Formats: sequence, structure tokens, C-alpha cells
Amino acid sequence: MTDITLRADQIYVACNPRDEGRRIRIKSYTLGHSHAHVVDANTGKRPRWIAATQLHASSTALNGRPRRSGYALVIGDETSGRALDGTETERTEIAWYVQELFPSGWGNVEERSDRASALAVKAGLQERNAGTEFRLVRRTITLTVEAEGDR
Repeated sequence: MTDITLRADQIYVACNPRDEGRRIRIKSYTLGHSHAHVVDANTGKRPRWIAATQLHASSTALNGRPRRSGYALVIGDETSGRALDGTETERTEIAWYVQELFPSGWGNVEERSDRASALAVKAGLQERNAGTEFRLVRRTITLTVEAEGDR
């Protein structure tokens, strides 16, 4: 899972193309627990527990490639841009970058989803490249989808 808050009634779509867009809905989740109780999004049947680490904010991995496993959060109706339940929906994505100072300015060297692993990458680079300056940068993107009013 990538920097999202799991809540009841969120809809997720399978990332594996062989699952043909299967959707699940969170029936219940207790903050801090490792699993969420989910059901089929269309029928409400097939109740089961799923690891929270399988629920992702995006269908795209940090390397830019499509995810092949787990489930991606469905923010809204892809065709209309409206939130599925008619309410405002918000998602925040955080990425950490290790940057190197080049003669032309700062440039991204590595991207990580958490600060601890980015700091480890930075320390390793500094150890191997004495005299080169590195820094850690946090990028935060917040996406809000609002329901359209009646027309």
C-alpha cells in the first residue's frame, strides 16, 4: 500500500490483467491492522481478508510500469471523473528522491516510496562517491475528485 488511508466502501480494481478488471470493496478495516475485510464490489459476495500491502494508491509502480499484482484504488468513474459514491475523494502520494548535485544543477538519482530506504540509498551513494553532494527531497501530490452537482 502506498500512502493512502484505507476506509470502508473504497473500491479497488485488480492490477493483474488476467483478472479482467475484478473489483473489490472494503467492507471493514481497523487502522493499523495488517488485513482488510473485503467483498466483491458488484455483488457484495465472497467476503474474505486481504493483506493491506496488496491495496495500492495507484495502478502504476514507482518505476513507472503497470503493477501486475495487488489491487489499485479506484478514485472515481473513469469516464465522468465523478467519485463513485457521489462524495469528494482525496488521495495523497508521497515519493522520496535522492538527488545529486551536477554542474548544471540538482538531478534525481533514485526514487523511493519511504524516507528510510531513501536515506539508506543516500548514505550508500555518499560512501561510494566521496566529495559528491547528495540531498533528500520529498514530493507530495494530492489529487481530489469532487462529485458534479445536479445540472
